[in-house]
Amino acid sequence: MRSHLRLIAVASLVGLLFSASPALASSDPNTPAPKTGDGAADAAPAGNAFTPLGPVRLVDSRIALGVPSALSSGVPVQFAVAGAKGVPPDATAVSGNLTVTGASGNGYVSLTVSRPAGTPGTSTLNFIRGDTRANGVIAALGPDGSLWATSMGANCALVFDVSGYFRPSGDSWYPLVPARLLDTRSGLGLSGSFKPGDSRSLQVTGFGGVPAGAAAITGNLTAVSNGAGFLAVTPDPAAKPGTSTLNFPSGDIRANNLIAPLSAAGSIALTFAGSGSVAVVLDVTGYFMPDSGGSLFVPLTPSRVLDSRISLGASGIFTKGHPRTLSLAGAGLAGRVLAIAGNLTVTGVSAAGYGYVLPAPGPIFTSNLNIPKGDTRANGFVSALGPGPSLTVGYESSGGGAQMVMDLSGYFVAPDDSFGTPVGAAFTNPPPGTDILTTASGETVTWTIDAGLLHSVALTQAIGIATGANCTNWGPGATITIASGVTDHIFSNYASGHCYRYSLVINGNPVGAVTSGLRRFPASASKVPVLMYHLVDPVVGSNLAGLVVDPAVFNAEMAALYANGWRTITAADLGRRLATHAYIPDKSFVITFDDGNVDDYTYAFPILQKYGFVASFYLITGRTGHPGNISWDQAATMARAGDEIANHTVWHKDVLYIHGSTLASEIGDAANSITTNLAARGLTVTVTTFAYPMGGFDAEAENYLRAHGYTAAFTEVSGAVRAGQNVEELPRVRVPRGYNAADLLAAMNRS
Repeated sequence: MRSHLRLIAVASLVGLLFSASPALASSDPNTPAPKTGDGAADAAPAGNAFTPLGPVRLVDSRIALGVPSALSSGVPVQFAVAGAKGVPPDATAVSGNLTVTGASGNGYVSLTVSRPAGTPGTSTLNFIRGDTRANGVIAALGPDGSLWATSMGANCALVFDVSGYFRPSGDSWYPLVPARLLDTRSGLGLSGSFKPGDSRSLQVTGFGGVPAGAAAITGNLTAVSNGAGFLAVTPDPAAKPGTSTLNFPSGDIRANNLIAPLSAAGSIALTFAGSGSVAVVLDVTGYFMPDSGGSLFVPLTPSRVLDSRISLGASGIFTKGHPRTLSLAGAGLAGRVLAIAGNLTVTGVSAAGYGYVLPAPGPIFTSNLNIPKGDTRANGFVSALGPGPSLTVGYESSGGGAQMVMDLSGYFVAPDDSFGTPVGAAFTNPPPGTDILTTASGETVTWTIDAGLLHSVALTQAIGIATGANCTNWGPGATITIASGVTDHIFSNYASGHCYRYSLVINGNPVGAVTSGLRRFPASASKVPVLMYHLVDPVVGSNLAGLVVDPAVFNAEMAALYANGWRTITAADLGRRLATHAYIPDKSFVITFDDGNVDDYTYAFPILQKYGFVASFYLITGRTGHPGNISWDQAATMARAGDEIANHTVWHKDVLYIHGSTLASEIGDAANSITTNLAARGLTVTVTTFAYPMGGFDAEAENYLRAHGYTAAFTEVSGAVRAGQNVEELPRVRVPRGYNAADLLAAMNRS
């Protein structure tokens, strides 16, 4: 997944965020409301197709480009669009990026098709003193091909970049379920934050449902900044781009709607100008194709359809988990409407969070704008339409809420009844309505699609958190463009504690999506006790007397563990599961025996087999086969029974006191001895775990183990193994001679 950003090469567009009381377009109840009437019953209007352009800079008041000077509060300014900088005379609307900088106070800018009589009834971009802000817009043009810009509340400089235009002929638009193409924080699409001057390409076509041949995309760009500056999105990399897409101060999260033209290869370029670094996220909501089979744009004179402050469309504060369905039945829509273009504003924010627009209630995969407490922010959007027609609008935060405002600037209509008509489809795996527990690493998802008019197919994986028998906190996985005739896809990203389900969107119509059944991967055990034994022997000698466990006591301990539901895995299995985040059943534990004493084979091994338990035997390989120690034949017998033969060095040397080649040979020669001697007895063994002699460990030993593929190394530090621990410093539960079965159970429970 790739995306190109173009940055403006003007340092003054870098601003700092200051705390101030935000201004917003008038909330006067007398503000004209949308026309009433059922737009769906009206005749379909003649829509307009799209042509990508540039981006090109049309207005920059700082250098008297397009307008003679900065905007004065309350004074409308007209500027030409059609016929300028590659926009044809018959253009009816343009897509672009509106930026305000150098504001003398708090306020907003409104773009209108004609000179407003008094206060404009809609807002396009809200700003605060001293900040630089941008908003992606689709703006209808006036009869003479111009736009009017009015600043209310403060004087400000205005910049306007155009990324395309609408006219009777050109590219048609196909909606998508919002899908994430880029998140540099997780390595999705591109990895690592952008540094000043970075210009990196992102492949777009082939990802998120965007097909090959697409000319442009609609989407939402978000910057998570550790520095101040701006991002530019362009078709190709640009060292000094002449336009900007998103401005941001340091330490903020800013989002901006965009229509981004694609390169001939189906990519975009992202360029960062400024200081520090910035993580970048890009969500796609649709694409333009050079054909007439998609939907066309119908521009509207901007109209307000939601203002929760005055109970227009919805009433009262929006809060976490309580989205509202906004009816657009009276918004002047006509024909077979597929999507809406508009501007979402969030204000009255009592707790930081994000606002979003969805076609219908459901999992929140993407956000439209992020906002801190006390601010007012706006962002354009293009969203597929829900039934009714309607949209779902919401605000998510950790506490508190916000007021929501929405203005419409146009909509997309299907050219005929064939577009967006769901083709019959159904999942065959996971079948609809199923809820199946799994511990597999993934599965092959399969479906059927009936014959019919098929424009596009997108497969989306949603990922949730498994909480007992429930799945919560659903978020986005991957959205994949499915080639014609393909009816399966392999997913291999399953992890414990998560849920997975899938949806198919046919012909870009999210409302007609079909959904699969559910796969639940239960959460792993919260801890795994690793028991540390040395000798199981009826005779207590002078050597390690406190660690000699009587066979009868060992049998009682194993019986108690078995009766209480505990089951063994080897240390190697534990290491593998930790490394791959694989499922570990509750009440799993590991038994380790240090030193390779023959009594452990004579007394402990038969007891382990009695209960179906396995253990990990850490051999001092220089002593193996010598009197009092396990022989290689005995080690092979235990390995065939499922036990692990593991590394305790050649001569039991404390790694704290050996270094360099001595350390390497003490550990490496022991591993080679194990693999060689067991191979001679018909067994193929890879040594992946280690027990530190004397329990001591240091960075040199850990680095050696890590570099040579060890997945677990055990100390004598007391405790149970838990996820997130350093696997080269894992703790164990010591089992001394004085323990009985009850003592051992208590020690495991409190570990």
